[in-house]
Amino acid sequence: DNITKYLDSNIVKGLNIYKSTDFSNSIKIKHLLNHTSGIADYYMDKNSDGKRLLDFMLLEPEHFWEPLETINYAKEQLKSHFQPGNGFHYSDTNYQLLGLIIEKITSKPLHEVLDKYIFTPLKMENTYQIFYSEPKVKSNFPMAKIYHDGHDLTQFKSISLSWASGGTVSTANDMYKFHKALVENKLISSETFSKMQDWARFGPGIRYGYALMNFRLPLMPRKYEIWGNSGSIGAYMYYNPAMDAYLIGTFNNINYQV
Repeated sequence: DNITKYLDSNIVKGLNIYKSTDFSNSIKIKHLLNHTSGIADYYMDKNSDGKRLLDFMLLEPEHFWEPLETINYAKEQLKSHFQPGNGFHYSDTNYQLLGLIIEKITSKPLHEVLDKYIFTPLKMENTYQIFYSEPKVKSNFPMAKIYHDGHDLTQFKSISLSWASGGTVSTANDMYKFHKALVENKLISSETFSKMQDWARFGPGIRYGYALMNFRLPLMPRKYEIWGNSGSIGAYMYYNPAMDAYLIGTFNNINYQV
């Protein structure tokens, strides 16, 4: 479906203006899912001053970012990359929009939908959406600290800028429950999972589907292929089918890739 079916025109307008033409009305849900929408990434793309919204987490630690605010930032401060479907650019803005679509379809807040359809059925009792909900069972341990350029961001309100694009707190055990349910078709059907493998080229040896990353480096035997996902603070969740092995953890650092 086109996203115009679910989102108000004032949200859609201006999402993708490429070479002076507004292509926003031709964006489909699948373009959001595998980052082929061409929409700017509110989180990592730089504005005309060379700043990223990521930088504002440090500059404005008390700022609470509403989902629409991050989307409007991408529209007003950043440039689109290509026409929908004509390339690949990772954009957290895509998943903020998907969160709004979920809320529109269900008439419920995103955190309630996640709890009803994922956390509760899978008994992910330590998992919740930060700033919006609480875990069913509080962990005996504090949330892992989040670092960026040596600064501890854990108590910053500004980390609210990740909502549908990554604002979930979990444990390795709960992430394992989620990934195992996905592998065993207990969360979604095998038919739906196969549709999620609509791969776009992310980079050398990396393909991106619907919220799925697939790693298979050149000349690497297929048995070493892994799929899953990883986030900006270094949280990762991957599966190797050949060995039935799950790799789950976190680096707790936005600069972990450096």
